[in-house]
Amino acid sequence: MKRVDTTAMADLIARCFDLAMDGRVPQRQRTALLAAGKRLRGDLVTLLAAQFDDGTAEVDAANKSLAAVNEALQASAADLGKLGRTLEKIARVVAAIDKLIPAIAKNV
Repeated sequence: MKRVDTTAMADLIARCFDLAMDGRVPQRQRTALLAAGKRLRGDLVTLLAAQFDDGTAEVDAANKSLAAVNEALQASAADLGKLGRTLEKIARVVAAIDKLIPAIAKNV
């Protein structure tokens, strides 16, 4: 059985919330970061105990995306000009994580 990397997910959520409170970030982007952080936080609670079949490629893809987006968001915090592109990546990760939630019921 495999799991979503909830530690990486928690790091991403924390970074989203940190940047959502950063006054240097434009309001539109802060709103998007806050929304993404809240959505991921809701999924995190569900995924903490979830296990997936070893053959679930979506889990591997989600974990790889979480790691990449965490790095991108960390770089964006240092160079806010990169934040727009990073927000697009975050939206894709949120969508990928959301697609995993229904698979949990299949594994119970």
